[in-house]
Amino acid sequence: MNIKQVLLIVALMATALYVRGEDTFEVARFYDKRELPRDSKVIDSYDNVKDARAVLLPTEIDEGTYDVKVTRIDSNFYKVEVGYNDEFYVETKYCYRSAYRSKAVLIVNGRYDYKKGKLVFR
Repeated sequence: MNIKQVLLIVALMATALYVRGEDTFEVARFYDKRELPRDSKVIDSYDNVKDARAVLLPTEIDEGTYDVKVTRIDSNFYKVEVGYNDEFYVETKYCYRSAYRSKAVLIVNGRYDYKKGKLVFR
């Protein structure tokens, strides 16, 4: 084996470790956070009135691969930080991993299906 073959094998092994199944989760939807005026209320799906300070509105993210920091805010909901001031939220499928500004890769590969991408924790 020459050095190029060895480097190729090492790169493939690193990629396989990087995208392990247990650290990869489907992204169902993307959301933007909108702050609400003080003393705002919302009505939930059971017609209960609750205090609200913000709402999450569906949005679209350009296709691509992003290095991000992820914080879990609720079951299957994560805040995603890209850079210093850019943030949005993702809804995942069956992802219950704890995270506080954890490094991850967000792969956005679609806009029309319920599977819009993948969140890969490092």
